[in-house]
Order: sequence, then structure tokens, then C-alpha cells
Amino acid sequence: MKLRLAIICFLYWFAPPLQASDPVNVTAQIEQQLHFDLQQYVAAQAANFGRRIEYSINQLDPRLNLPVCTQNPIVDFDRNSFQARVSVRVACQGEHPWSLYVPVQFQAWQQVAVAAGTLTRGQTLSNADLVMTEVELTRLRYGFISALDEAVGLELKRNLQAGEALYPGILTAPKLIQKGDEVIIVAHGTQMSVQVPGTAMNDGRMGEQINVRNTSSQRVIKATVIDVGTVQVNI
Repeated sequence: MKLRLAIICFLYWFAPPLQASDPVNVTAQIEQQLHFDLQQYVAAQAANFGRRIEYSINQLDPRLNLPVCTQNPIVDFDRNSFQARVSVRVACQGEHPWSLYVPVQFQAWQQVAVAAGTLTRGQTLSNADLVMTEVELTRLRYGFISALDEAVGLELKRNLQAGEALYPGILTAPKLIQKGDEVIIVAHGTQMSVQVPGTAMNDGRMGEQINVRNTSSQRVIKATVIDVGTVQVNI
């Protein structure tokens, strides 16, 4: 076994470069370049998104009849997004150009926010309600929350069981105003700003428009929620 390993190492370091068409060695060249580029992608995903990624390359056809590339082959695929299955283009731009596509499968895990216990619809989330856990990305069909502060202070649209991952579509801004609340109507103009009391005719979240009744005039107007108990209208 040691002798065989020594012979392989000798051939690797001291054999002359390949020039002619050789299916076995062009396959090795393609696989070597694929591993080099894919490992760079894995490292970038870990650095940029904290993802742990494993990959597997479909076995190349041993009958592949292409010349060994006189340059390093170019590996081309979308490195800006994650997909579980990718068709990777490998191309030679040497003396005898060629290209082919190689299927590659990825599996990725990422730390995401999940429910620490049973959470109920309408609940405003706190740090104690959530925990970060590594989850396989293909299970997160609707997206995910990658930091607790992205969810804390928001309200749930449906119940969650312990261990279920949060995602953007399940969260909404909390209600700052309830129907019937006494509110301050801030009226802004180009040269003036006034505040008058009013009554909310609807529930309201940050940035939503609701109907409010001016206490003095009894007129119902539309105003935008800008804070707890405060709405704004432009005049």
C-alpha cells in the first residue's frame, strides 16, 4: 500500500504535462478544477451568510473524449444565490476549446430563528420567545429570519410550535393604535403644523392609513399611523 502511494505521488509530481487527448486525465482535470471553484464558493457562503455547505459532483462519463485543456478550465455557475441542484458549465479556452455541463448537488445549513416554545397568533415577540438553530435550507421554503433582532418586536400572524422556523411572511408590525383609541392628529402643511385630538375608527399599524374622527369638527379623515397614539395627515 505504501509503495503504491509512493508511485502515485511520484507520477503526480514528476510526470510530464499531458498534451494529447486522454479521457481519464481530462476527467481528472475537470474534477480538480470543479473542486477548487466549489470549495471557494463554499468558503464564500460560510463567510457571507454563515452557511455550512456540502456538495457532490455527478460522476463524469469515463468515455469522455476531450483533449486535456492547455489552460485551467473555467467553471461557471451562479455564485450569488443558493440552489440545491445546479448545472455547472466547465469550459476550456485553450488550443482546442470545449465545454460541457456537470450536475452538482448542494446541501446547506444555516443558523435561523425558530420558536423557543409554543407561540400564538397575535403575540408580540421578545428575545425569550426565540432561539437560533441550524436548519437545512431546503426545509425553509418560505424564507427565514437570520437574526433575532429581525423578529423581536414584531407580531405573529399564526401559531408556531416549538422548533418551527420563522419566516418574513409570518411576521407583521404590531398594532400601535386600537379602534376607539384617543389619538393625536398631526396636520402638516408647507408653512404650519397643528395637532388636534381625534378618535381612531380602525386598528392601525406603523405606516398604515386609518380613519380617524376629528374631535372638534367631527369630520372623519384618513391619516397615517406614525407612532403609538399618533397619526399624521398632510394639509
